[in-house]
Amino acid sequence: MKKYFLMSAMLLLANETPALADECKGVVTQDIPDNSYDGKAGTIIEQLHEYEGKPDGTPLTYAVHGGGVYPADHIRILNCTIHKISTDPYYELKLNNTSENADDIIMQKAEAQLLQMGMDNADASNAAYAYAKSPDTACGKMAARAINGDQSAASLILSGGICP
Repeated sequence: MKKYFLMSAMLLLANETPALADECKGVVTQDIPDNSYDGKAGTIIEQLHEYEGKPDGTPLTYAVHGGGVYPADHIRILNCTIHKISTDPYYELKLNNTSENADDIIMQKAEAQLLQMGMDNADASNAAYAYAKSPDTACGKMAARAINGDQSAASLILSGGICP
């Protein structure tokens, strides 16, 4: 049943919004001197996102929320793809559509849809997490209703107490 629910959700959200990239992982390909964060070759860096790029779409740096900026030429992205965009930073990272990323893609698309409904970042993130990872909880069920257009469900989530 859970697999059917997740497959239905994935199909429902598949073309709604692009996946965000905070779940991107990369490996340090060569030591990064004078980096206050882990810059040793072979280290896996998680939660990479866009930071600086060239107008041609070439990344110059990647960053991690909460700390760490890494030169792009020292990182090999493992589970995302680089896409050129026309605005700064001129590239975006998108999760590759693989079975390993399926829950993260569902969660990110759900969060984007909840944000479009007017939810704040914290509530949308918590509800999307429950929707993707714990769909049988009260929060997961209420998030599913909201994602399917039930504004009263979104209001209940915003009122607090349903999604921790």
